[in-house]
Amino acid sequence: MGTRGGSLAALLLAGVALSGVACGAPSSNENATLDEGAMEGPAMTGGRSAASSGDVAMDHDAMNHDAMDAAVTDVAAMDPAAMDHSAMDHEEGGDAAGFESAAVLFAEDIFGGTSGDYGMVFAPDGQTIFFTHSMPAASSEAIYFTRLVAGQWSEPEPAPFSGRFHDREPFVSPDGNRVYFASRRPLRGRAQKPDFDIWYAERRADSWGDPVRVDAVSSPYNDDYPAVAADGTLVFARNDDADNVNLWIAYGSDRGLVAPRVLGRPINTVFAEADPWIAPDGRFIIFSSPRSSPDAQGQGDLYVIHRVGDAWTRPATLGAHVNSVGHEYGAALSPDGATFFFSRGLGGQVWTIPSSFLENLQ
Repeated sequence: MGTRGGSLAALLLAGVALSGVACGAPSSNENATLDEGAMEGPAMTGGRSAASSGDVAMDHDAMNHDAMDAAVTDVAAMDPAAMDHSAMDHEEGGDAAGFESAAVLFAEDIFGGTSGDYGMVFAPDGQTIFFTHSMPAASSEAIYFTRLVAGQWSEPEPAPFSGRFHDREPFVSPDGNRVYFASRRPLRGRAQKPDFDIWYAERRADSWGDPVRVDAVSSPYNDDYPAVAADGTLVFARNDDADNVNLWIAYGSDRGLVAPRVLGRPINTVFAEADPWIAPDGRFIIFSSPRSSPDAQGQGDLYVIHRVGDAWTRPATLGAHVNSVGHEYGAALSPDGATFFFSRGLGGQVWTIPSSFLENLQ
């Protein structure tokens, strides 16, 4: 992602190594690697439930984030690079597994109001966050950003390339030169498309270029939730005629993206899989799903898969420190890999936890 105003040169120079996260394949039989060639199959059916423990289940892909309410308390903005996790006030009570949660609310003056903003992601310098901002009056969404200034997150502003059409789900490339997002903007003319395609805006000196559609992965269906690795590999979610939502991937190559393919069972299920986040080196993907499984905690959990050669491991839960009886989504890691961010419920609140607390990530 790039910054709105301020020093964009930092984004061009910053590296995204995630050196604090070592990703190996889970060793248990439950998490054995899968032959990706055998994973492709017919589209899976199901809608994705997105709700907090007190909310009615909703399809996250179809839900209107504009009208979601959330309780807001006063918590100081935190610089993820400077967080003292040992000094954090832990959430009172306990999580679904019965032990104290280590997650705390993040930047409540930015996230967690009545607007239902969601889908935050960091620029490589850790000083800028892009996210989806709801615009209830227009029944639409746009890409906004906030910058860390003197220890406080600034008043959010619209990205220069967003606001005219329905844009959402930003993801910054590991080099900081591109912001990928889903949009209904037209290829030509003024009328919005009925479906979402994947686009990106590219950094040019001190400005952003006009958005470009990623033709290799855009289809007549909703192509949404883009996430990109350093080699250009792009993972995203796509629905079909039956409104099934599954994860797809297009691997990067010297000639660009290869043709996208759906990730089959057991990564995709009869429930919806969406909201992917891919590590810069492409070694693992975190995603959200309301799947029914023995380790499921609630209405939607976060899972991780690791790449081993040309195959991906079975999905493994991130554990009860993150997953609850509600709905978790919007995964993101800080650029140094030390801090994990996620959303819970429908009010747009963002939670943070040291990544060392996560199960199955390493």
